[in-house]
Amino acid sequence: MASPPARVRLRRCPSIPQWNINSLRGRTDDFAQHLQRADFDVPALQEVYAQGEEVRLPGHVGYSSRTGCTLDACQAAPCLDDCHP
Repeated sequence: MASPPARVRLRRCPSIPQWNINSLRGRTDDFAQHLQRADFDVPALQEVYAQGEEVRLPGHVGYSSRTGCTLDACQAAPCLDDCHP
């Protein structure tokens, strides 16, 4: 009797959607529900127009940065997760 075929282990590509959201203010709850349903590995959002404390999404770590700004007032934004150093 022949042996059953060996299991082939398929590698899944990470799911990294990029979304120009044009303001997340006031839509955080809806977006959090969408994230739970969609099961993205790394959602990448642009033009969020909200501060870190306005964008707390359970189960997700947030990072923020600015690119191309030459103003002295602009500083690198800190990690949004309180447990990170």
